[in-house]
Amino acid sequence: MTMKKEIELMYQRRIDKKEIQKMPTDTTLNKHVRNLEKLHHQITGNTPSMIYQLTWLNDMDPEEVLHQMSDLKGRTSEKIGLSAQQAYMFSILVGIRTMDFDNFHENDLYALTWDILNNKDGFKKDLILHKKDKENVYVPNYQHVSDIVNKYVKEGSDLDFKIILKIYIIYPFRLEVADLQYFRTLHQYKTADKKGNYLVKKSRPKDSFFFSFNDYKTKETYGERKIEIKDKGLLDLLVLKTKNMKGHENLFGENGILRNTMSKRITLFFENQGLPNVNPTNLTKMVIKKTYDEMDTGLREKQEELAAQRGHSVGTQMMIYLTD
Repeated sequence: MTMKKEIELMYQRRIDKKEIQKMPTDTTLNKHVRNLEKLHHQITGNTPSMIYQLTWLNDMDPEEVLHQMSDLKGRTSEKIGLSAQQAYMFSILVGIRTMDFDNFHENDLYALTWDILNNKDGFKKDLILHKKDKENVYVPNYQHVSDIVNKYVKEGSDLDFKIILKIYIIYPFRLEVADLQYFRTLHQYKTADKKGNYLVKKSRPKDSFFFSFNDYKTKETYGERKIEIKDKGLLDLLVLKTKNMKGHENLFGENGILRNTMSKRITLFFENQGLPNVNPTNLTKMVIKKTYDEMDTGLREKQEELAAQRGHSVGTQMMIYLTD
């Protein structure tokens, strides 16, 4: 038994009780496990293997647990931000429910965490303002980024990283790119459980591929996302990468690559090229902005009208437009 399996069984019980309808994605389950492991290590200095080892969920002062959580080191800052704190608090709730499925509501840490997450005039309000600030993120210049990437594609030595960089100057993808597995044939793809994210080689035309994304943040809203690959430069790299692959393998490395590791490497790469603060999030906005800027005036105005009617930003509108 693993922590992931324990959490999965908890969710299955919730499905059986009709509290929820569907099992969370593998990415979500893995994120809860990693969050609980990191928090346990922060508190005890040890790495847990089972939920019962997280005794602090029951025994430690709730305020101290949340203080320890807020002191965790962030990816790019001294401490984790509000979005990360929210994710850790969700994982705390998951851990407590997994540990004591029926009596979780009697747990003081659960009660405090729940109250904080749902405080409309406190944490919830701060998080909304924080996310609005993030929407104003720096957007790098497309031509500058494209020149840097194409130079690396021509002169660099890491084929996997060439593919990753090329993907991020073409598509507005999230970090699910790191999870890609390769299917050599359509048969392999059609007989798969469709729970992961895949690069699929087509039988015709020759040397053609498509992406199939099934494990990502908004899967419940958009379902499977299939994207045909049309960029010749990317196709050439993928042909070279997959020529000796049999299928059912991770695309990037024998054991795959962590999303966080991929994001950090992209940021470090551009920093070394004299372009700081570039990451997959603002590369996505860069691609969306480029496509939006290339629209004719009539279509651009229609996009703005639809975004206003829907009640979200043009960026969100364009994200849907580009990946539909």
